[in-house]
Amino acid sequence: MRHIWLSILFTLSLYADAHIYLFHRFDDLRYPTTNTSTKELKIFFDYLKDNHYEVIPLKKLSHALKTNSKIDSKWIVFTIDDAFKSFYENAFELFKEYSYPFTIFVYPLATQEGYSDYMSWDELNITSMYGEIGAHSFSHAHLVGKDKNTTIADTKKSLAIFKKYGFNVKSYAYPYGEYDEDLFKIIHSFGFETVVNQNSGAVDESSSRFNLDRVALTGKIDIEHALHFRHLNATWMKPSKYPKDSVLKVIKLKIDKKYKNVMLYVSGFSWQKVKVKEGIIELLFDKKLSSKRVRIIVKSDDNRYSTKIIVKD
Repeated sequence: MRHIWLSILFTLSLYADAHIYLFHRFDDLRYPTTNTSTKELKIFFDYLKDNHYEVIPLKKLSHALKTNSKIDSKWIVFTIDDAFKSFYENAFELFKEYSYPFTIFVYPLATQEGYSDYMSWDELNITSMYGEIGAHSFSHAHLVGKDKNTTIADTKKSLAIFKKYGFNVKSYAYPYGEYDEDLFKIIHSFGFETVVNQNSGAVDESSSRFNLDRVALTGKIDIEHALHFRHLNATWMKPSKYPKDSVLKVIKLKIDKKYKNVMLYVSGFSWQKVKVKEGIIELLFDKKLSSKRVRIIVKSDDNRYSTKIIVKD
């Protein structure tokens, strides 16, 4: 009987929330850290098909959140960042074979300049018949900490060039997955229907369609791990920005009161167990950060994740 209940609990943990996955390159052995083989991709596709998952367009997930509709735990969304040519040459046919929709977040400067590693406008036009086209800034610069006018100009230039080539983009992916409160507000002001980051996690009814978590898949795809993520609804209070002296003094956030303990991770440091008191996590960290880009991750015992990113200006 115990084994049966463990099996049920594992299944509930494994098949929970909708999931968004992120890819970059396909069958491109020059860049292993951002590459996924089409062999691994096919194994994953077959698993999803055999286990009755539904691969949906990003806009369908966004619409469900906008209308407060139920999120199906069998929903899967695929996104591809940068519009590398390896998608068009190596993976596009596989997506078509399985009739799996996708969203390509385009780095327009590379396409406009005709960089050899990137898809052309004609190729993007062909793929747009099977998937969505989204914005990935214009210059693919680190926008966190940039002057507000610089970010506004970059976004306007991006939208203008998409319009020139007949694309009415409604979604946006942060370059490098990095953002802070200021960048969030600027991008939100442009009226995108959906904004995605690059944080480990998933999507449930409490998720914001303006800040959706995506799990990056590279190398050998660990299917069970890829599907185990769930969304943790959290309100982050401290830190709000990267500390000027690089010393992260306090971490504070609010989560569901049902949790008594969570695991916490800060870039450059080990995971640690932290107590939750009446839904409040407050930890005196008081350690010097060694990286300019820091992720603070909270993970519950039922595999729910929430991430805070802070970037040094």
